[in-house]
Amino acid sequence: MDTREKIRTVEDLRETLLRDAWTIAAGFFDPLTADSAERVARQAAAGRKLLIVIRPRDNELLSLETRAALMAALRCVDAVLIETSPEWRDLALRNPSARIDEDSAAELRRSEEFERLVLERQTAVGPQVG
Repeated sequence: MDTREKIRTVEDLRETLLRDAWTIAAGFFDPLTADSAERVARQAAAGRKLLIVIRPRDNELLSLETRAALMAALRCVDAVLIETSPEWRDLALRNPSARIDEDSAAELRRSEEFERLVLERQTAVGPQVG
């Protein structure tokens, strides 16, 4: 399967979001780290579908499309949605079997820690002369 086929719109997912058992992990995933991928994999549960909602972020490191493609490549992910409106949440809240997991503040902290780590390593190594 071409993993890009997992990247869907709200309209594509409308009926299944209302009907099926979903775990929905909403976040920035910027960048997608091994830790992020492991956290997502832990959310996959038998009998439930896993939807990743990619949220826009100011000063993003990776584009929304790139983050969506990376998440779609994870085997445990059934669908990826790039958030363009809160409509996905409205649909999920109407489905009693849907679970939404998000912690934007913690995710922003992790992104900032990652950025600091990269900057510290670049400073420690110094400029590369070719």
